Amino acid sequence: MCIYVRDITNDEGNRLKRILRSSNNAFKVKRAQVILASAQMMRVPEIAKSFGFSVDYVRYVIHGFNESGFEVLESKYDNWLLAVSCG
Repeated sequence: MCIYVRDITNDEGNRLKRILRSSNNAFKVKRAQVILASAQMMRVPEIAKSFGFSVDYVRYVIHGFNESGFEVLESKYDNWLLAVSCG
């Protein structure tokens, strides 16, 4: 089964592109890359291979965006991801 981000609006797409161009936060940039690639119907394994991310990380970002929108770009999710990967 393939998972993708929900349809994103033009405003959301523009916001994500702005993050790619101007953010100095590597976590936000990586997650924005995943979201935009998924919105272009790239599959999880393709996204992971293209950007050098794990398949689990890509799925995590997609699910997070679908559930919480731009909140997945915030640092509180970083702590949760660390806990999951270390636990």
